[in-house]
Amino acid sequence: MRKNIIKNICYGLILVLFLTGGLLSLLNCAGNTDNKNPTSEITEAQTEQLENAGESLDEVAKAAHDESATESPTDPPPPDFILPYNKLQIDSNSLVGIAQSSKANATDLTFDDIKDLVREAIALAGGLAGIIKDGDTVVLKPNLVNMRDYCLPGWSGRLLEPEANGNCTDWRVTKAVAQLVREINPSGKIYIMEGSATDTLEVFEHLKYTKANIPEVDEILAIELDSGAWQDKDSDGIVKVTYENALLHKEYYLNKKIYEADVFICLPTLKNHWDAVVTGSVKNIAIGATPANIYGNNRDSTGRNNMVDHGKAEYHKWMADFYTCRPADFTVTDGLQGLQNGPTPCYDQAGVSDITQAQKNMRCIMASKDALAIDITQTNIINWDIESVKYLQYLIEAGNVGNGNTKNITVLGVKIDDIRSDFAGVTPSTGGRTLRKKTPPELAIESASFDGHNLKLKLNISDDTDKLDIYIDGIYAGSVSENMTDITFDSSGFDNGTRDITVYSYDKYMNHAEANIKADKVIEKLVLGLYDYAAPFAETAPVIDGNGNDPVWAKAQWKPLDQLWLGTMAGPEVFSGRYKILWTEERLYYLVEIVDNYISTTRANTPLVDCYNDDCLELFIDEDASGGDHERSYNAFAYHISFGGENVVDLNTKGQAQLYNDHLNYVIGHEENTDLYTWEVEMKIFDDTYDENNPEKNVPVKLHEGKVLGFAIAYCDADETHERERFMGSVYIEGENKNVAWQNASVFAKLYLVR
Repeated sequence: MRKNIIKNICYGLILVLFLTGGLLSLLNCAGNTDNKNPTSEITEAQTEQLENAGESLDEVAKAAHDESATESPTDPPPPDFILPYNKLQIDSNSLVGIAQSSKANATDLTFDDIKDLVREAIALAGGLAGIIKDGDTVVLKPNLVNMRDYCLPGWSGRLLEPEANGNCTDWRVTKAVAQLVREINPSGKIYIMEGSATDTLEVFEHLKYTKANIPEVDEILAIELDSGAWQDKDSDGIVKVTYENALLHKEYYLNKKIYEADVFICLPTLKNHWDAVVTGSVKNIAIGATPANIYGNNRDSTGRNNMVDHGKAEYHKWMADFYTCRPADFTVTDGLQGLQNGPTPCYDQAGVSDITQAQKNMRCIMASKDALAIDITQTNIINWDIESVKYLQYLIEAGNVGNGNTKNITVLGVKIDDIRSDFAGVTPSTGGRTLRKKTPPELAIESASFDGHNLKLKLNISDDTDKLDIYIDGIYAGSVSENMTDITFDSSGFDNGTRDITVYSYDKYMNHAEANIKADKVIEKLVLGLYDYAAPFAETAPVIDGNGNDPVWAKAQWKPLDQLWLGTMAGPEVFSGRYKILWTEERLYYLVEIVDNYISTTRANTPLVDCYNDDCLELFIDEDASGGDHERSYNAFAYHISFGGENVVDLNTKGQAQLYNDHLNYVIGHEENTDLYTWEVEMKIFDDTYDENNPEKNVPVKLHEGKVLGFAIAYCDADETHERERFMGSVYIEGENKNVAWQNASVFAKLYLVR
């Protein structure tokens, strides 16, 4: 604010100088009787004044900037300086789900068939629940490039069939996605948005994109109409994104609804392209989502052929740039038909005289949270070489919109080789080639055995092996991309018995080999140590309300908090404690009962300062029971849960107290006229890869039967002194100094997850 005021004052001074100089000029002209030109002299004086004023302005503005930076270092950039979208979720391993119909022909599929395929593919890719929440604004972007097939000479053609044409996203796929979004997001907005190469509203109507057919959405919008008037770059319907690291331009204009959507779902088709090599999720956005009121050929044409030369390298740079400005949050690819000689079968381009010559009858749906991963998968399915697709290579090299390394892409459902097909097409002028290598890597299993919950595999593999997928009893168990000849794999989620082991090996083009073997898993009956705990599985998670009266708690056994770690032992009327633990696949649950005759909460408003000197519950957890130091690492967590307020504290990697309130949910109940306090706690489990600098990227660990964690429970009891008078724990610690659990996870007991 101060910076702007100073600037305005300076601009005012300049204006005064102008007016003063102009007045002097008029006066001199009026009184001049010589043949001189005093105006030029005044102009020079004015110029000098302006130059001096400009220098002063620069100095003042710089000072204002420095002062502003000191006062408010986190001020946002100016409102017209919008950066590329940066909320994309990128997992370390990207899942691509593929579902295929058993029906013989794509044209036989009903809406229910298609919805089942869409649901299956999305579930295989991890689902939408972690991406969409109720109240979100969701934009669906299909590929509706046109409504004719161009299979007649002179770039003319017949109208497309609305369903399963392969050229455009089938309206039933879009409807199925909209219905699945509505299941999660009943009160939010859903828009279908597209910018066709011809009149988008006509294309919508012909391809059945109407509210009558898709009532689940709020509006069906043509991007060019929603973005403003022709060449109106100040329209409320667009945003200008500044991309400093762009390959081609530093600024791009995007539709505002698309850029600001909570969730942007891309719905491309499975086909190749005579300019781009492959047209999947990335190109569907990078070209198809460009607002034609800004980038159109002219006022009356929605085509965007002129915004960048499609036949030159700049085309690929444009696509990489524009897509990065607003990448997709999720992709569902319509592979019901599949189309070779794309993006549109064309007589003049490829000699295709009937669209049926280009249709591939793939009968599949693909889905992924990672558009780059699904486009790489699509490129391999249609047997074009990913290394020749320049715009995807640019994105792979940048590494900021998805996983470009096939080592980090896992395809679930139908195997690529089971649907892989040669898609004929025109070779783009900028490059592009069909896939030469179609032979799978070599694979043989030498041995397989179980050592407790560890599956041990010895393999023979060829040098072109890129990664391995391990399946146990037909269920995907995980992937390996390093040290692939001698593998130890966690199988704690699988019961005793003879297990079917399947290993799939892949090269970088996703060609695969398969090998099978059986192995017997035998786990001896669990024998608990004195301080260990066997936590039962909760079919229904307990309600966190501080009552502890959910029936599911009856499955768990009470164990005491009776080990003195610090201070002096007290009688049960002063302090006593006991606990139970349950688990689900998502969380651990604690029920802790504390009897305490005096509660100290003097640090409730300063939770990061000596929180342990107030009454507080401490929960120690080591995700993999590896033990060792954790004082300044996430090898284990030591959560201090405050009695006053709702704060969860641990030390970060700098040794500083930090809040981790989103890791736990807890409620403390109190029985009136007693000293009994009931703590119910729900805990997310994180492993040692936790990154405090990027908390949004940390994903809680999935729990399963047989998993072993390190754990301890303790209570800081502070009475009238308002200092910790005793520290009571759940596990015996050897030695004179027993206050070490906050530093050393090796003193923890074992927590076994059982059913």
